[in-house]
Amino acid sequence: MEAASVQSATYAGDPGSKTDFRDGTRVAELLAYGKLPESFIPPQWQRELRDLTRMRARFTQEVTRIAHRVEKVLEDAQIKLGTVTSKLLGVSGRAMLEALARGETDADKLAGLAQRKLKRKKAALRQALQGKVTAHHRFQLGLLLDHLKHSEEKITQLELRIWE
Repeated sequence: MEAASVQSATYAGDPGSKTDFRDGTRVAELLAYGKLPESFIPPQWQRELRDLTRMRARFTQEVTRIAHRVEKVLEDAQIKLGTVTSKLLGVSGRAMLEALARGETDADKLAGLAQRKLKRKKAALRQALQGKVTAHHRFQLGLLLDHLKHSEEKITQLELRIWE
C-alpha cells in the first residue's frame, strides 16, 4: 500500500509537471551530494541595523497615526487649523496645539503664536481657530502631544544609534 501511494504521488498527470513530492526528493538528493548552497545569515551588525531601522519605521508610522488623531480631535472641536497651515505639527502648529491643550481659547492669542510665513495668514488663522474646545478635547490633545514627543524622542535615539 505504501508503494502505491509513492507511485501516485510521483505522477502529476501532465508530463513535466512538478509535485511537492518530486521537489522534496530533488532537494534531498542535492543535500546528500553536498550541492546545496548554505543559507545566507547576515553578520551581527547587519541584523542589528535591520532591527533598528524597522523599529524606527514603526515609530515613524506611530507619529503619523498621532497626527491623524490630533486632526480628528481638532475636527471634533471645529478647529480648522489644517486648512491654513501645511504642517499641522510644525513649529507654529505645535505652539498653537500646546496652547489649546493648556486651555487657551482666544483666537487672537493663538494666531499670535504663528511663526515665519504663517504670520502672513493671521486673519485666516483667527477664523480657523474659532471653535468649541472642551475640557475633553484639551485632555486628548495633551495626551496626544505627550505621546508625539515621546515617539519623536525614540526616533532620535534610534537615529543616533543607527548612525554611530
